[in-house]
Amino acid sequence: MMEKQQLAVELYNAGAIQFGAYQLKMHEEHPDAPLSPIYINLRMPPKGVLTEETIEKIGTALYEETLGQS
Repeated sequence: MMEKQQLAVELYNAGAIQFGAYQLKMHEEHPDAPLSPIYINLRMPPKGVLTEETIEKIGTALYEETLGQS
């Protein structure tokens, strides 16, 4: 669990996790859907690109979630 918390901190520090009210791709087909309070930008975070290590951590975390592990 600590690894996921550290990953979240890394993403937040890179500016990849943003808080506000965001329209997502789904709003094109469902304009009445509530706005998302969180936006995760993994393409180009405001404070610079993500390192290979961070990208690997993201992949590992997603893989573990698909297996139902925590």
